[in-house]
Amino acid sequence: MYNRRSNRWKEMAMRVSSGFCFLWLTAVSLLFVSCGGDEDPAEANPDQAAADDAPKNPDPVDELPEPEPEPVVIPDPNGIYLSTGEKYPQGRDTEVYSNGEGFFMWFNGSVWKISDKVGGGRTISTGQANINAKWTSGGKASYYPSKTSQKEALFSLAVACQGSSDNHNAIRLFEKYVAEYKGDARLPEAYLSLGDLTISVVKKDEQPTYAQIKKAQENYALVRESEQVPLRLINDATFNEGGLLERIADNPEGVVAEILPSAIDYSAETYYPRGSLVFNKGTKKFYYANSAAGKGVELSDKSSWEERSFPDKDNNGELTKTEFSDAPIFKEASFDEADLNGNGNVDYAETFDIVSLILYKDMETLFREYSEAQTGNEGAQISQATEKIGFACEKQGRPSEMLAMYFKDIEKYGNDPMNVGVDGILKKYSDKFKEYDDLYGKTLDLLEKLQTPAQPVTFTSRSRKGVEETISGTVEEILKDRRKLLPFLSSTYKGMDSDIYTEVTKFRSAIFVNPDYASKFKGYLKKYKGLRANFPSDLSPGVAFAKLMESAKSSGQRALELRMRAALENMGSSAGGTYTPQRSDFPVASPSVLVWMAEKFIKISPKDSIAAMERLISVFGDTGGPFLFDAHYLIGQANEKEKSFGKAANHYTQALNNSWGHESANDARVRNGNCLLQVGKSANNQSAIEQAHASFSEVRGDTDAPLEVRARCSFMMGESKLALKDYSAAAFLYLETTLNFPSAIEWVPKAFDQAIRCYEQSGQADQIGIVNKQYVAWQRKFLK
Repeated sequence: MYNRRSNRWKEMAMRVSSGFCFLWLTAVSLLFVSCGGDEDPAEANPDQAAADDAPKNPDPVDELPEPEPEPVVIPDPNGIYLSTGEKYPQGRDTEVYSNGEGFFMWFNGSVWKISDKVGGGRTISTGQANINAKWTSGGKASYYPSKTSQKEALFSLAVACQGSSDNHNAIRLFEKYVAEYKGDARLPEAYLSLGDLTISVVKKDEQPTYAQIKKAQENYALVRESEQVPLRLINDATFNEGGLLERIADNPEGVVAEILPSAIDYSAETYYPRGSLVFNKGTKKFYYANSAAGKGVELSDKSSWEERSFPDKDNNGELTKTEFSDAPIFKEASFDEADLNGNGNVDYAETFDIVSLILYKDMETLFREYSEAQTGNEGAQISQATEKIGFACEKQGRPSEMLAMYFKDIEKYGNDPMNVGVDGILKKYSDKFKEYDDLYGKTLDLLEKLQTPAQPVTFTSRSRKGVEETISGTVEEILKDRRKLLPFLSSTYKGMDSDIYTEVTKFRSAIFVNPDYASKFKGYLKKYKGLRANFPSDLSPGVAFAKLMESAKSSGQRALELRMRAALENMGSSAGGTYTPQRSDFPVASPSVLVWMAEKFIKISPKDSIAAMERLISVFGDTGGPFLFDAHYLIGQANEKEKSFGKAANHYTQALNNSWGHESANDARVRNGNCLLQVGKSANNQSAIEQAHASFSEVRGDTDAPLEVRARCSFMMGESKLALKDYSAAAFLYLETTLNFPSAIEWVPKAFDQAIRCYEQSGQADQIGIVNKQYVAWQRKFLK
């Protein structure tokens, strides 16, 4: 055991870290090439070994059953050593330093030592009286005592640590900076970094706790409250905080776990690990690792644990009114609003919902305060803030308010082509209007039909084989026949309330005869009549944008006019009239308008299309957001049209680097694959062909992509292998296409043909007959 641990320490110490040597009086950076561990720890420190073997006193946390032993993780002695504020020995001026990972550097009166305990413990390396002199075991230290350089070095090192994702040390260094240099001009930058870093300790599959969220918010607020802070830092602090709130509001699991930890079903075992939270069924108590303990601490080490109390005091997975008011996050929340089912308690699902609403409300407040404070200031991102306010309103059940707010912003800032936020709002406005117009209109239409079961209806449905069929009957007849009901709903009511959709398919004709169901659907009808009545139908994009365009034309607002023309055409409306793009309009064109112009140019003049997108990249390179995807995507298409496949592939790659979930991202991947395949074939470039295969593979693996697109990419993966003359792999991929995407009428026949070709090339005549039989069977089934 001791030998394994000793070797492990040596292995950890020998890893050369990316240490930094910008240090000062209160900080030391150490880099060990190889450190100690060859001696037996018991011989090196017999008193310590004896202490380790001595029986320990019972501890309340010892009542927790022992979990399965986990591999011992030994801390790394390398790192940045900061002063702990302690002296050793007491009464002397010699500082004690720590790397924050369980190791200390201290002076014993004649030499410096690195060990796991001040004044003793297991020694890793020893230096001389001069801290910069030679250390044992290959250790190296850099110590900077200059008062004039320590502030600059501290900040620079903190930035370097953050840049290299050494978040643990970055936090320690920034916290030291803000504590020691009050009033410094760079404090806002330090607070901004601390806000960003606070959540960096949370793993991808976990969610931050309420305490972590509040800590991040406190740091972001300190940025905004600082004197003479640059607007760019205020922007970053506000939008980073808003992004955090949006992320947590979407899934507030970490916050809810602190309120109702016993409501979460960890496992059937007695010892429930959840991060650093443990629950003892026997004592009905929760224990939580404090900040000094970290993970993997012995449960019997009481000094590293603290008992925590939670609002759910009886641990029954629900909150009473009193328990609800005890939770800090519910300070301004209404218990009656949280208790959706009115049973006098707030359960896990209700807690989840109310926490989400509170966080969206905080997000709305944050951006409203930002807009009020920054309106009129050059560089303020008011339209982007408006978009976030509208999003928060929507999530709180106020979509009509969101739409009215968006339209007002479009009217106010639409003639400023440099205001990129308006372009984002324009697209979202059109999408959201349609979404809620469908939700309210189609749901209401179905609910009204359910009140008149004898009403005749006729609809057209398309079968899986692509055959259209017209179906007629009364509402009641259709609900009774499931084979008619499902096509009726899917073809006519796409976009309606999904919960009501599910209930209609579940209850069917019982809605007409069961009093409870009938009453329930009358309640739905009343609700949706109210929602439809309050919906701003007069702000329909097709009508409102046309009026705004005419107003812009008469007042000479060219930028707004072009924005409205583009928006109307993109939604399929002819109200924008005809427009031939011209370069003279480039100076008054916003990013979305430049993309629209480039799409028109590409059909008649690829060079002009490229010019439009190059302007977008040049002018809006720092603020263009998703429009940078469009720019490179369209330049790629223009180059592809000119047969410049290498240039096209390069721009498609750049587009994907700016995709951010863009709706055309998969098309860019397919085009990128096609261009790379062309480059590979023409230049006999194996690497390009393999990249093409990878691009097609990514799209084929996207289960949200249309089936035809995935089938095409599966086929093209076979084409990539065929270009490499790997006939076996190509045949496999072609046949896999026929098996995984049998309804892809365009690609399956091609896949069968190519699979046969591969077997001909490889001389596998026995396989050709098998594939031909499979092909015939597929034709009988899908080509009737």
